[in-house]
Amino acid sequence: MTVPLQIDRCAGCSTQLFPRRLACPVCGSADLQSHEAGEGVVVSVTTLHRRPGGLIPEGSRPRLGLVALDSGPSVIARCEADVVPGTRVELERADDGAVIAAALGDSRG
Repeated sequence: MTVPLQIDRCAGCSTQLFPRRLACPVCGSADLQSHEAGEGVVVSVTTLHRRPGGLIPEGSRPRLGLVALDSGPSVIARCEADVVPGTRVELERADDGAVIAAALGDSRG
């Protein structure tokens, strides 16, 4: 099961933040309010071939993408095969804590 990814917005200066922080790096306010990350565009995608200790088996190599959110911050997320640069996605958090980029139908953009 997945849930929408939450990011923080500073109540002092409206800066959007991810990952979670104790205070805003722009104005120093500790008044941060969580909200859904919303949609974004995949900027780049890479496949991991190695991890500490050796190669990752061919069938289980994760694909990671850099997603530029419409609200401002960029997030690294796990991507399925149909997610390529330019794909519009929404971000979700899996039970294991991973951030997942889920494609929004055929909307490329």
